[in-house]
Amino acid sequence: MINKKWIVAVALGLAAGLTHFWYVDTLQAEAQGGRPVEVLVFAAPLTKGSVVEKEHLASRVMPDGYVDERVARKDRLGDVVGLEVALDLRSGQTVQWTDFVERLDPNANNLAALIGSGERAMTISVDSSLSISGLLRPGHRVDILCTFVKGSRLSGERVTVTLLQNKQVLATGRHLGAQAPANGKHRFNTVTLAVTIEEAELLSLATTQGDLSVVLRGESDLAIVEGIPEKKTSDILSSHKKLKNKPAGTVKSAIERLREK
Repeated sequence: MINKKWIVAVALGLAAGLTHFWYVDTLQAEAQGGRPVEVLVFAAPLTKGSVVEKEHLASRVMPDGYVDERVARKDRLGDVVGLEVALDLRSGQTVQWTDFVERLDPNANNLAALIGSGERAMTISVDSSLSISGLLRPGHRVDILCTFVKGSRLSGERVTVTLLQNKQVLATGRHLGAQAPANGKHRFNTVTLAVTIEEAELLSLATTQGDLSVVLRGESDLAIVEGIPEKKTSDILSSHKKLKNKPAGTVKSAIERLREK
């Protein structure tokens, strides 16, 4: 006869094992930005006014932590086909509902609807000359640098640190999505980012201590770089000396390689 206590012990052991597996799997998914989901991307470049056809689309896997309500998922392919694009689009670019003249997303113009769970929208001032020449647009991901005086304001040294990485742009100036011109003529003095409440505190403090710069990331680059050292004035001089001391042939070949591209 089967011992009931033994059955209960086995059942509890299996339950504990499954719970541990689920917990570890969840931690791994969170560390990588969430569960993988399939989103639509443009398989070919499209010009403003083009109508999307099925062959213009492909799919790519992304962590759901990097996918907000503006991004079109693979299961919405049928809704995207036949839409007219509102701006020039590159091959490999993620499909967003705000890319189209006809917006199927009723929340496309509602900033609050674009903010993910646990995030906040925070607007920071940026120098218009540093706003990627007006080419930065909502949906892009950026890093934020802060330059400030370390130590006494009279005798301290100016340093630059990487404050935040891989933050999503929700708005440039007052423009959301396809409202923002993508032809380089869009000028703005503010950028609205999706950040956590702790990051909002950090940004709020940083704006009182120094100057913020926005650095654009590649669309598929989601990596976080660890251990980036602060940069000081002496680093600029050191870099200049290294370049100055390079053999002329080395510098010339580098220039030639750039021209070939």
